[in-house]
Amino acid sequence: VLRAGMIAKANGSAYLERDKIKIICAVHGPRQRTAASGASAAASATGGGSTTYAPVATVTCEFKYAPFARNRRQGYVRDNNERHLGTLVADALRPAIQTALYPKAEISLFLTILEEDGELATLAAAMLCASSALGDAGIPCFDLVSAACLIYLPNAPTASQICIDPSASDEEAAVGEQVGLVVAWMPSRQQTTLVHIEGQFASTKLAQELLQVATKQADLGSAIMRKALLEDV
Repeated sequence: VLRAGMIAKANGSAYLERDKIKIICAVHGPRQRTAASGASAAASATGGGSTTYAPVATVTCEFKYAPFARNRRQGYVRDNNERHLGTLVADALRPAIQTALYPKAEISLFLTILEEDGELATLAAAMLCASSALGDAGIPCFDLVSAACLIYLPNAPTASQICIDPSASDEEAAVGEQVGLVVAWMPSRQQTTLVHIEGQFASTKLAQELLQVATKQADLGSAIMRKALLEDV
């Protein structure tokens, strides 16, 4: 289930359900950059320095688990892992956004995970949900960003070595032996925007093969995104 336009007060929003995973995303912006974020963006865009001007819009993502989203209760203050996941989502979407159109602006994404079922699958779903919310906001993008994930189990029988969209129980059962992969993908451009790997592949050939599997899976998600955005028009 993917629905756009769920939050009236946001510039754009989307709600996603995928198996047990439930996520809602709100987009605010483009809007005038605050002094703090402006200084940070300028330093990033220019490689450091005191200038307060950045040539492109900044893209930020606040990623937060709801207190009831996981088996263990989550605190209200974001922890380091949530900050890391938010950075990954922003890094995945930034290449798709036409940030040069808004040189003094900030685009802010607010992701709330209502229910999680495996961190890798939740991260991929969050990227897809956030890109749909950007589309709902009407922010010019080069393409939508879909995402997919898998874990590779080298010690499993050949037919069971690849697990697509692993659940929390899949991840827990394979702790210590699996390699995890999340791919963010612009389907129309056939370009990756982010590849996140947890673990180490035995060979470059294997990594390339698994990347192809993940991008094919991400292509399936793009059709769902376009359908949801057309229904919201």
